[in-house]
Amino acid sequence: MMMGLVLDASAPLYGRAQEIIPIKPLGAGWIPKALKLGLVRQAVAHHEIEGKRWLPGNRWWGTGLDKTLFEIDVLAESADRDFLLVCKVKSTITAKELKRIESDLQNKVQKLPISKSYRRIIYKIIVADTGNQRAKILIPGKAVFKALK
Repeated sequence: MMMGLVLDASAPLYGRAQEIIPIKPLGAGWIPKALKLGLVRQAVAHHEIEGKRWLPGNRWWGTGLDKTLFEIDVLAESADRDFLLVCKVKSTITAKELKRIESDLQNKVQKLPISKSYRRIIYKIIVADTGNQRAKILIPGKAVFKALK
């Protein structure tokens, strides 16, 4: 309409930029770095995982039964306190990493002093961008945001 008064008719509507830089939204995988996993831990309580409701998650770090130090990103009890949810949070994952992380989680749980207190332990990897990876152990970042709505 009045574009010719201020800008030349051939100028783009968004201004006279010298260079256009595409900026994409950050994936959910940046949540752990930006919010120190707080949002992901909160989301566990709003997300039904394997038919169970969960209490808010926490980080666990300490000495295992074998006296080695280790950390678990998200540890949560089921609402009935019979099950334990153990999660690793990643921004992306490859097929090779998937197997390694699953094995690593299982090894950590074997060393976890409180693991014997639960009837069953559920392992999950929360990943912002699952790419073409499809596995029962994965929870896509989109599901985390959906649970918080």
